[in-house]
Amino acid sequence: MQVNDLEKLYELKEKGAISQEEYETQKEAFLKQSVVDSASAPMVSASEAYKSYWKKYFTWKGRSTRAEYWWPVLVNFLIAIILSVVEILTLSGSYLTGIFQLLIFIPGLSVLVRRIHDVGHSAWFALSPLVLMLALAVLAVISAALTYAGVVSPAINSVKSFIFILGGIAMVVLSLVVMVFCCFEGTRGANKYGEAR
Repeated sequence: MQVNDLEKLYELKEKGAISQEEYETQKEAFLKQSVVDSASAPMVSASEAYKSYWKKYFTWKGRSTRAEYWWPVLVNFLIAIILSVVEILTLSGSYLTGIFQLLIFIPGLSVLVRRIHDVGHSAWFALSPLVLMLALAVLAVISAALTYAGVVSPAINSVKSFIFILGGIAMVVLSLVVMVFCCFEGTRGANKYGEAR
C-alpha cells in the first residue's frame, strides 16, 4: 500500500492498518521523493512572477510560491521609489505614486492570499491585519463623531487611547507574523487549497 501524504500515513499507523516498520519505510520513501520533487521543481523567474501577478489580478483561489509573491513585492517597491523620485524632481505632487498604489492593491492582496494558502492557512489569516486596521478606522470615525457631538468624557478618551494603542500594536504584530509566513516554504504536494506549483 503506497500513501502519498504523511498525515494519512500516520493515521494508518495509529489505526493499526500498517505496522511501525512499514510506516517508517514509507515515510522515508516519501521524504526522499519530496526532496527530489522540490529539487527538480522549476524556479520562477522575476519576469514570469510579475506577469503572473498581473494575470491573476482577481484570483483568490489556489496557491503562489515564494517567488511568485516576493518578486512582485520587490519590483513594485522599486517602481514606487522611481515614481517618488520623478515626483520629487518634477514637483508634480503624489499622483503617480498614489495611482500606482491603487493599481497594485488588489493584485497584492490576491497574491498574498494565494501565498498564505501555499503554506496551508486561510485567507483570513492573511487579511487579519487589514481587517483590524479597518476596525480601528471605524472606531476612529465613531470617536470623532462623538467628540464633535460633545458626548466624550475624559474617561472615555483614556479607554479610546488604550484601544488604539493596543490595536496598533496588534496590527503590527499580525503584519509581521503574516510576513514571516510568506517566507516559509509552501506545503509539499497538495493541500486543501490546491496542488503545489
